[in-house]
Amino acid sequence: MRPLPLALLLTTLCSLPLLGQSDVGNVFGGYTFERIAPGCGMDYKCGNLSAGPTTNINGWVAAMTVKSYKGLGFTGQFTGNYNGTAAFSSTTVTRYTFQFGPEYALHLRG
Repeated sequence: MRPLPLALLLTTLCSLPLLGQSDVGNVFGGYTFERIAPGCGMDYKCGNLSAGPTTNINGWVAAMTVKSYKGLGFTGQFTGNYNGTAAFSSTTVTRYTFQFGPEYALHLRG
């Protein structure tokens, strides 16, 4: 099975138990699109536009937030982008990112 459908299926199945829960946390899953400018390297310093065409890559994002005290929580986000072909090359582009940190949510009740 390909990574994107597998990730969407896993995100959906893992989020079903949270439908019956109260205000304990959030689960998010979605699609990502990334466009890499020509000449960009690992340091994100991009060259001029004459370096070649841009590279487009598609992927997935999954995030989970666990709330602890009065709107304060902790979030982890995972992203995977695949199947882009680098300009002037036959190599494929695959990029994973992992982000973690505190989150504060202000809930307005009307």
